[in-house]
Amino acid sequence: MQNSCHILLVEDDADQRALFTLALKSAGYPVVVTPDAEEALERLRGNGFALLLTDWYLPGMMCDELVRVVKREYPDVVTVLMSSNEHVRDTAHSSGADCWFRKNDGVIRLRALVGACMERGHMLEE
Repeated sequence: MQNSCHILLVEDDADQRALFTLALKSAGYPVVVTPDAEEALERLRGNGFALLLTDWYLPGMMCDELVRVVKREYPDVVTVLMSSNEHVRDTAHSSGADCWFRKNDGVIRLRALVGACMERGHMLEE
């Protein structure tokens, strides 16, 4: 694991934001959090984020649009789409996200997925 790899977490639900932040920080990842896509794009400017972890349903710009913008403007940032929705995999594929995470799978799975993304670079889980 690379401790210098910053993660930008985009989650509008405060409880889930706190849970995922704690899970990732306890695994040694520096995490910056934001509640919406617009603020995420502001934070991406001039910062060296390695990974964007974004919730599907966000106020304002939805995650699929956010992922498309990030892939176009910040192609080196690995994008992970997460949701409790059973169709998260399909949305990840259609938006061009590198990986996807079903929130119901828990934080242990999240840490494993983030670790795999950081180690192998861009990948899309099948």
